[in-house]
Amino acid sequence: MKYDGLRSVRVSKDNETIFYDYIKNNFAEFFFFHVDYAQYPESTEIYMVLDNEEKIQSMVLIWEDRRIQLRGSNVGLEFLLNGKDYKPISVTGFDNHRELISKYFPAYKKEIALYRMNMAKSEHKKFEKYDFQKLNESHRKEIASLMRNADPIF
Repeated sequence: MKYDGLRSVRVSKDNETIFYDYIKNNFAEFFFFHVDYAQYPESTEIYMVLDNEEKIQSMVLIWEDRRIQLRGSNVGLEFLLNGKDYKPISVTGFDNHRELISKYFPAYKKEIALYRMNMAKSEHKKFEKYDFQKLNESHRKEIASLMRNADPIF
């Protein structure tokens, strides 16, 4: 397969503006790319495939060599995956990535459909049956303590 004009670049401080400009318009699709890169940079590798115009064609997120997420064109993803030997415990992609997943991750057999829900503001219906309290700065210590107990690593 020809990969004319494509190059692989790892997201780093030097080029992260390209990455952030690309994901900002489709944040739901790239949620974990952003969170993992921002919160766990030592555990996260993100590779972008750039074309001749420096536009992202595909991206791969590798978290602790255990979880892989695929986004973008199959040609770009094949360019990134070709010659690599990953042994992840999970691979996430879209329907159009199935063939690539089978080719590059043959041991990975489990398939779970993920559905993303989206609701426009005008479609929102009030469903809260309990009164709620808007928190402010005075609740900071209590919330931080609760979060430390619930998820000490985060």
